[in-house]
Amino acid sequence: PQSSLQGLSVYSLTRKLHSYTKMSPLKKLAVFSRPELSPARCRSGVARMARVLSNEEVEKRSKLKNGSADPLQLTLAILKPDLVQRCDVAKKVHQAILDEGFCVLRSKVIQLTREEAQRFYEEHRGRFFFERLVTYMTSGPLRPIILARHNAISKWREMIGPTQVSRAKVTAPNTIRGKYGVSDTRNSTHGADSPSSVRREIGFFYPNFDVEDWYCSKEELWRSGELVFCEATFQHQRL
Repeated sequence: PQSSLQGLSVYSLTRKLHSYTKMSPLKKLAVFSRPELSPARCRSGVARMARVLSNEEVEKRSKLKNGSADPLQLTLAILKPDLVQRCDVAKKVHQAILDEGFCVLRSKVIQLTREEAQRFYEEHRGRFFFERLVTYMTSGPLRPIILARHNAISKWREMIGPTQVSRAKVTAPNTIRGKYGVSDTRNSTHGADSPSSVRREIGFFYPNFDVEDWYCSKEELWRSGELVFCEATFQHQRL
């Protein structure tokens, strides 16, 4: 159906895409019709307005769309400066996140100030690596991401691997740090290690995101509802 979508207006494309909803799940399309997901912000061609989900991704998405599915859990991931600056690597990590069935609730690229980095890593103040870590985290842009998935905390930490890159390359070479980590300090990624850490870290990067409210009133909607995804912003939205 991709070729049949080319050249259509936003309105026409949206109507045509909705006509595909009666097809099998593997042929459903994600629609980029929201203002913040405008064509100018998305990729050229058909991907500017719509993206055909891969068989594997639709299969993972469908597992979240029935009442018996396990509840979603939030986690906070950070793609650190050394990874964000390597665009080809960042794209591979983005795809790995989607392939593992994560919903991307919030995503942005920011530059931390030294004071912000010190505050985020306050628990490590006084340790020998603290200043080196702060310098690294302020050396370039990073991407904090709110992810949702069944067992999201443990799954993301499994994907990123051991904190020490030297260890990851030996014991977990297929993890993100094992593949792309540069050094024990420049280890490419971060993952919250507990529900309390998730709440604190989400509050740090997304102060307007209410974790408790999401679990109480939005979790089921994200678990069972239809989602759309924009590659340009690297974020899902609910229809």
